[in-house]
Parts: sequence; C-alpha cells; structure tokens
Amino acid sequence: MGLILFIGLIGLLNVINTIYTNIYTRKNEIGIQRAIGMSKSGLYKTFLWEGAYYGIIAGIIGAIAGYICTIFVDAAVMDQLRLSAPPVLPIIQATVVTIAACMIATCFPLNQIAKLSIVDSIETVE
Repeated sequence: MGLILFIGLIGLLNVINTIYTNIYTRKNEIGIQRAIGMSKSGLYKTFLWEGAYYGIIAGIIGAIAGYICTIFVDAAVMDQLRLSAPPVLPIIQATVVTIAACMIATCFPLNQIAKLSIVDSIETVE
C-alpha cells in the first residue's frame, strides 16, 4: 500500500510540474492573447479546460498503465498470468484526484501571470 501511494505521489507531482511549467513557459503567449483582447475570464476558461484535458488524459493513461502493472504483479506473485477485473473505484478516485490537481496546478501560476501587466508579460526575457 505504501509503495502504491509513493508511486501515486510521484505521478501526481509530475503532472503538477508539467502543467505549472507549461503555463510559465507560455507567459509571453498569455500576454499576447491579453493584448489582442482576451479577457481574464476567457484566459482562465482556456487554461482551466486545458488543465482538465491534461487531467483526463493522465487519468486514462494512468488507469491503463496501473491495470497492466497490476496484472504483472499478480503474475509474479502467483506464477501464472491471468486477467482480473479492473479496480474501477480506485481508478475513478485516482482520476478525480488527478483532474483536481491539474485544475489547482493551473490556477496558481495563471493567477500570478494574470496579475502582471500586459507589457510585463510580453517583454519577459527567458
């Protein structure tokens, strides 16, 4: 159980880091979008949907990879390869947690960037 939680935490941190880095590297793009007339609410909607898509895709890939790993661990323990019923409830819980983490990881950096003036966000030197 502890190993599963540790691996899940690593995966969750990976997803959060990916989203956080994605938004910060697109700071210039966000400034340009605001300069051509995108409202802050439109900006939030765009990036929150993107965060939700990342969470859904990560949840699906994680569910498939986790189920395959479960089959192989069971095969190693029992010395025979057999398919078992997928753990639907834990998969749904993990997917919901992943989507929530993606949404939260999207809000924090986006809130900081949205507070910058349009000129400051366009003229950033990376």
